[in-house]
Amino acid sequence: TAKLTDNGTLNSYEVHYPELKRTLVINYTKDFPYTIESWSEIARSGFGPNAKLLTSTAKKISSIKTAYWGQNGNDDLHLRDSLGL
Repeated sequence: TAKLTDNGTLNSYEVHYPELKRTLVINYTKDFPYTIESWSEIARSGFGPNAKLLTSTAKKISSIKTAYWGQNGNDDLHLRDSLGL
């Protein structure tokens, strides 16, 4: 199942897979260019009665607007630092 929620300045898109016991939530800006600000995923790890639900999360630290397709050499490593990578 999928659900779209308005959270003020952000929208959340939630996809739930009941048979997999997995849920993915993507939070993105309401206005173009609809940047992803964060996401979280809850998924089952393992099988049987000892299976655990694990949660993974991510949050955007920084962004830059640049011609990234031409910046993939060692001379461009400083750009990774500016993004917090």
